[in-house]
Amino acid sequence: MKIKEVHVEVPHCDSLWPGAENKSGCMLEKEERNIGCILFFFPSAFPVSLLKGNPSCEAHKALPEGSEEWHCVVGRDEGKVWTCCPLGWEPFQTSCYYFSKDIMNWHASEKNCTGMDSHLASIITGTEQDFISNYIKRTVIGFRVENYFIGLTQQEKGQWHWVDRTPYNASAAFWIPGEPNNLNLENCVAIDTSKTENGNWNNFHCVLTFHRICKTAARII
Repeated sequence: MKIKEVHVEVPHCDSLWPGAENKSGCMLEKEERNIGCILFFFPSAFPVSLLKGNPSCEAHKALPEGSEEWHCVVGRDEGKVWTCCPLGWEPFQTSCYYFSKDIMNWHASEKNCTGMDSHLASIITGTEQDFISNYIKRTVIGFRVENYFIGLTQQEKGQWHWVDRTPYNASAAFWIPGEPNNLNLENCVAIDTSKTENGNWNNFHCVLTFHRICKTAARII
């Protein structure tokens, strides 16, 4: 895909978007782990990216015209590799994660994810499991229990597979002790936020409605 781009210096966000400070727009987001920039694209008129005039965002990077807003975080390596996700998604390593606020059954959840060029999340490492679990802990309010569907399911008893075709590794699974119990055709898996020790995966009926976690590959630029 040929990408047309124009670098626009934006000394003051308020001159373009009044009140843009502390909102999405040409601003910097400081986080404990890195610094991020919000990139805007306007494919319907002229494709440009807007970066605030700050040394951390000076290196202009190219992203596809078809995506209007991206959140990019810069890595710690000297090459200044950027990991970019659609705005509203959370970047981690080489993937982007979407944590829904609404609830759906498992099949509707997967359909919703595929509509965003993603799948219900596969979780294949301990660091990925920790990232997802810690994100949910930070966003759950009070003592409310909110379960999140992930992309693990079975069609035959004990034959678990990831919907994105990632190979399932039973030795790198994070089940609640005693799960999966496979009672009454509980064929779909969710992160059970009421459980925290050792693991938090639980199998449920697919018709139950929970939040969902979608996962897609990040753009590395």
